[in-house]
Amino acid sequence: MLARMSSHRLTEWMAYAQVEPFGDELMDVHFATLEALIRNANRGQNEQAVEPEKFRLWNNKKHVFDPQEFFDRLKTALK
Repeated sequence: MLARMSSHRLTEWMAYAQVEPFGDELMDVHFATLEALIRNANRGQNEQAVEPEKFRLWNNKKHVFDPQEFFDRLKTALK
């Protein structure tokens, strides 16, 4: 992958994935939303609504993402 893609392009894709998740993380968002919908539809009258974030398996949105650090670690791992 690194032989065919520049570090700039890889960094762009990594930044894009932080804004608009795709793949497994997107499925995680969809299933968390579905779980929250089911839970909230069946909650008691005095219960608080639950946010989808509670059901997320991947909570990377709260993590500060450094694309350059990721690229450097990937490059080192592939040597």
